[in-house]
Amino acid sequence: MKLANDFNLSNLSNYFYGLVEKSQDIFWIRDGQSKTVLYVSPAFAKIFAMSEDELSKGVSACWHAALHPEDRHIFDSNLNMVCSLSQGQISRMQEYRIIRHDGSMRRMQETMFCLYDSRDQFFGYAGITKDITIEKEGIEDIEKAMHYFRLFAEKINAVFWARNDVYDRQIYLSPAYEKIWGRSRDELYYDPQSWLATVHPDDRDELTDTARFRILEESGLDACYEKRYRIILPDHSIKWIKDTSFPLQNEREEFIGFAGIAEDVTKEVLYEQNLREAKERAEVANKAKSDFLAMISHEIRTPLNAVLGMAEILTKKGLSSEIQECVDIISSAGNDLLALVSDILDFARLEAGKLTFSVQPFDLFELCTHTLKRMEYQVREKNVSLLFDIDPDIKTTVVGDHNRVRQVLANLIGNAVKFTESGHIKISLSCQQQHVDKGIFHIVVEDTGIGIPEDKLDLIFDKFSQVDSIYQRKFSGIGLGLAITKELLEKMGGQISVSSKVGEGTTFDITLPLVMQQSIDVTVASSLAPELSSRFAKNVLVVEDNLINQKIARMMLEDLGCKVDVVGNGSEVLDKVDKLPGYDLVFMDVGLPDMSGYDIVSKIRECPDLQSLPIIAMTAHILERDRRQAYHSGMNNIVAKPVTYEQIRTVLEQYR
Repeated sequence: MKLANDFNLSNLSNYFYGLVEKSQDIFWIRDGQSKTVLYVSPAFAKIFAMSEDELSKGVSACWHAALHPEDRHIFDSNLNMVCSLSQGQISRMQEYRIIRHDGSMRRMQETMFCLYDSRDQFFGYAGITKDITIEKEGIEDIEKAMHYFRLFAEKINAVFWARNDVYDRQIYLSPAYEKIWGRSRDELYYDPQSWLATVHPDDRDELTDTARFRILEESGLDACYEKRYRIILPDHSIKWIKDTSFPLQNEREEFIGFAGIAEDVTKEVLYEQNLREAKERAEVANKAKSDFLAMISHEIRTPLNAVLGMAEILTKKGLSSEIQECVDIISSAGNDLLALVSDILDFARLEAGKLTFSVQPFDLFELCTHTLKRMEYQVREKNVSLLFDIDPDIKTTVVGDHNRVRQVLANLIGNAVKFTESGHIKISLSCQQQHVDKGIFHIVVEDTGIGIPEDKLDLIFDKFSQVDSIYQRKFSGIGLGLAITKELLEKMGGQISVSSKVGEGTTFDITLPLVMQQSIDVTVASSLAPELSSRFAKNVLVVEDNLINQKIARMMLEDLGCKVDVVGNGSEVLDKVDKLPGYDLVFMDVGLPDMSGYDIVSKIRECPDLQSLPIIAMTAHILERDRRQAYHSGMNNIVAKPVTYEQIRTVLEQYR
């Protein structure tokens, strides 16, 4: 645009004129006194946000009015300085701020030079003014960020570091180094290699320059890798360091060095070590607990084998009613003790998550009948009736773990017997849903006993809970039966609930899903005592060191028609190994005085002629690990003590 009538633009080429008119920068020309703007390009109005009305007052006045008050001296000194320029010189760039009418501020950068005509006569000044606000603010943001980052790096309790591309010069090291390492940063700036000497000797190999460049070569420039190592402080104490480092690249993605963050993780490492040691101690304690429970189980089951075994043998011999009553007392007390041992072992298995379940066919009706029958003596002296109510239309041939179902029923019925002095105890069996392949059975155990206070109902399924503590320990038990019952049912997919009224009685409701089987040989899992008419003409070897248990095993096997030889230790077995092919079956105790039954069986299986000889573990060692070891050593089956006629007959039937 023309601002002075006497200024002729014809000296400018059309090309140059078009360029400056479209430029985003301000091109201007002033007179020799630098007071009047002879020409200014259109970018002025845009950058200064000037309207045509404002420009009518004169560009020079508008320009000067827009200057930031603090920067006017810069603008004026720039004009004064350009007056002293000789021909061909260009003034250095000056920066100043302007304030536009909308209140926003812009940063300007200006370059000026003198104008001479063809006769080298000075006639004015020209210049280019650029709006550098965005660039300047970006630089300021970066500088501000760098300032804040430096503050952050120098305040945080971690070491920020950077080294050059050959790792022999320390470019930066934050002050935390002196706090963590206990050494001066100047040492590392002076001798960067001295850092490796602070590392524990056992950890240095992975931290050498060679190792670092090997990792760089393997992982590439985008890698970020972490190392944990120990350092030795001047006082000889040790700290653990976690060092996270990465390669540095320039804008051309060229490798220029390494940077990283080193943190003191001594507390975390010691915590992890303590946690690991605590876990190891817990594992040792669990093993000790398992060993203790195994020992207790073995030591209790061994005499129980004699007590219950002899009671069963006497019952089969036929006794007078008076003597039979005495035997029943022995049998009842022995079974109570056996149930207690089983509860303790099951509690340990549940705690360890190692409780196992078998799957086999059985008759649910017969199982309920037998469980009630076992309780008859316990209620004989009480004014209590045992009742069993079953839906006549349901099918009770099912598949599942009959021993666990029996355990649930025995716990609930035994609990009812304990707390009921008169009235009745009743089991009801029905089927809520019955399909071809599955049934949802409903079992109710109801009694007319003392009942449970309402505020105690939520506690009865807790481990070691004793509701009857309010009765001054009138009733026996350790408070595991109901807790185990609940967990057993839940692991079989069932549920249990309870309702009760003090003085009126208690009702336990069970739902239990079981697989239906249309036609099964229920005698396989039948809980009715075996008839001694079953005869098995077999040659049997019993390996047992306990004299009473020897007698129990011999009498039961002979009652079932077997010819029995007994030996008391492993050496005797191995001495007659050449005679073993003459036996149809071997019952092997595990805990023998000279060697374990597992070792004996392993040696027997080394003989080609004895690969198929049935060897049955007859043992009080019944934990899951004992079972695994028995099968691993080469045993075919396991009979747990106390041994019953039913168990032995089942085994003999299997190897008939």
